[in-house]
Amino acid sequence: VFNQLKWWESINQIDVFYNLSKSELPQTLNSLKGFGAYFSTVNQFVFNRKKTILGDVSFWYQFPTVDGLNKNMSQYNLDLGLKTLLLNKKLQLAINASDVLKSNKYRLSSVVNNIRQEYNNYYDNRQLRISIRYNFGNEKIKQVDRKAGNEEERRRSN
Repeated sequence: VFNQLKWWESINQIDVFYNLSKSELPQTLNSLKGFGAYFSTVNQFVFNRKKTILGDVSFWYQFPTVDGLNKNMSQYNLDLGLKTLLLNKKLQLAINASDVLKSNKYRLSSVVNNIRQEYNNYYDNRQLRISIRYNFGNEKIKQVDRKAGNEEERRRSN
């Protein structure tokens, strides 16, 4: 977590791994092995001193990797968001976009019966969401100090 600046917080992750897959089926490859890696970053930004204009940028990247007896191609995704807080932060207006680059595609290749097969799937995860949220009610609720029913027992034991 990077939070050294008041206006920016970033959570980052990197995974590196090695896969080894073996098969005894005559139609497939005997084995497939290789390294893979994954990177993600989630960033939140504050654009003013009152902290009423906020932004989000999320990105992840899956490097080419071996998955079972398949070779997966790279895959990545970018999401963006912007929100503003109004009326003493009771009203929130937001706009969020998912898969902005239209890049979250699942692509792989495999060999079956000595024939190379390639798959290129895109499940259209793109979205644009506009939301309005209003918080009703009192946000400053006082906690009542309650005493247990056996207060008399406590006094006797002291």
